[in-house]
Amino acid sequence: MKKLENIILIDTSLGACSAAAFKGDACAVRSEMKAHGQSELLVPMMQEVMAELSLEYKALDAVIVTMGPGAFTGLRIGLSSARALALSADIALYGMSSLQAMALSALDGRKDVERLRVLIDPRRDDYYMQDFDCKGMPLNEAQLVDGHAACQDLDALDMICGDAAERFSQRELENLSSKSMQKINYGFNSADLLCIGSIIKMHPEYLSDQVEPIYLRGADISQSKKTYRTLASD
Repeated sequence: MKKLENIILIDTSLGACSAAAFKGDACAVRSEMKAHGQSELLVPMMQEVMAELSLEYKALDAVIVTMGPGAFTGLRIGLSSARALALSADIALYGMSSLQAMALSALDGRKDVERLRVLIDPRRDDYYMQDFDCKGMPLNEAQLVDGHAACQDLDALDMICGDAAERFSQRELENLSSKSMQKINYGFNSADLLCIGSIIKMHPEYLSDQVEPIYLRGADISQSKKTYRTLASD
């Protein structure tokens, strides 16, 4: 894959709505922590970052979108917007897992991290979890795990991060040593698109051309609690 010069990145997979554009060495970003109403925010954000750089959609080399795991509604909004733009402008579409995007953000400028664990909050009692090496490459498969599993092999880690890091430190406190607590980085509740864009412009091998949502759990479908009276037939 050739190096990418002009790109737009979209992330609505977690608790933020974000868009960033790159035109050569220039970049622009818009981001707001907002788990709901992303559909109203995203397109204006995309338009703003493109306008700030005087970048035309037809000049883009690629559209890049986070693919999850994350919030079902947010994933659908980001992926559908990215696909629509790529199709209408006839440009390439690439994806990256939300876990890897978080890992690359946390590793930026760090030379002291050989292995890190990313924990994303599924808004339940469990965690989306994956481990990465110092280059942000996955060391295992993304998993949906409980607190006990998330506490395994902590001695092998140099950092624990993600939007579930704070909840993890609070709920699993009795299972964490003081050394493990010191490894928790609370500063990454969403991906840093400027950091990710800078990396993938030089290293597009982080991207996938198989752009599909990463679901580690089925959609939540609640059964109605209403009761209905059945009329007997003659």
